[in-house]
Amino acid sequence: MRPAVRTTLAFAVLLAGGGAPRADEVADFYRGKSISLVVSTAAGGGYDLWARMLSRHFSKHIPGNPNIVVQNTPGSGGLRVMNQLNTVSPRDGTVLAIVHSTAPFTPLLEPQRANFDAKRYGWIGSMTKESSLCISWGSTKVRTFADLTKHQLIVGSTGAGSHMEIYPRLMNRLFNTRFRIVSGYKGGNDIYIAMERGEAEGRCGLTMPALRVVRPEWIAQKKINFLIQTGLTPGADAALKGVPMLLDMARNAQERQMMELLFVNGELQVPLFAPPGVPPARLAALRQAFKNTLADPELVAEGRKQKMEPTFVSGEEVARLIDKVYATPAAVVKATIAAVEER
Repeated sequence: MRPAVRTTLAFAVLLAGGGAPRADEVADFYRGKSISLVVSTAAGGGYDLWARMLSRHFSKHIPGNPNIVVQNTPGSGGLRVMNQLNTVSPRDGTVLAIVHSTAPFTPLLEPQRANFDAKRYGWIGSMTKESSLCISWGSTKVRTFADLTKHQLIVGSTGAGSHMEIYPRLMNRLFNTRFRIVSGYKGGNDIYIAMERGEAEGRCGLTMPALRVVRPEWIAQKKINFLIQTGLTPGADAALKGVPMLLDMARNAQERQMMELLFVNGELQVPLFAPPGVPPARLAALRQAFKNTLADPELVAEGRKQKMEPTFVSGEEVARLIDKVYATPAAVVKATIAAVEER
């Protein structure tokens, strides 16, 4: 065989098989490794439950099948985790995170508290989308939203960056409600315990799927009052029928825009992401693995059993939503900041 022919054949073989090494590159990297899945709440909270469910099924869909280890890192409504992934975590795809859905927007709404760029993270997707709500303990004087303008309600919060604190502030400023916020709880479950003990009277920023998992008896035994829904669309749960939407109470276009800015986080309720700078091939593989995991019959069955049915939101969609929010007109952002800032 002539040298030129041998060279051509060799080149053709290289092209034909060239995709395989590239396809195996992600598997080769992850094989024998572990992925730390950092969660911004304490064990037992809603985000922790989602993270642990994901961890039980995610590995088999990631090339190389790395072990998934959940690490609870509560604090500051998710900002501690956002900062960790931005500054100290390795940027190779071995550390991922699930945080409070409000945390990615903190640099926009509370720039003095956060210095990361949410647009630079590697967004993998969200496990669900869900409206949130505010509740009160059944024995309090606050049983409806209207009661909040007459009586004080002590609500717990994990930190100033969380929706447990932002939403009550918004309502206090726009509608003269009388929420009194007590910060410093490690997680949502600690707030629930405080409510049962009489130390707190309510909570905002929770979702019905999570509540049905951690305190289903509260709903069945009518131990709590559903005061208001804080989201872009009403929750589908039958228990929320007739519970008003705060968005419908907007008195003008600016108030509606302010609420839309704050409530968009419900569209990425359980966001999964990687630090900035993860190699594109690994990020793409993680996004595909995440999509496959949320369609996995075993995860779907577990979710239904736990009353936590996933709703897949792609990483690309999460990234688009974040880009859109950060393009909000400055006047609306300024008015929103004034409504939710700590004073």
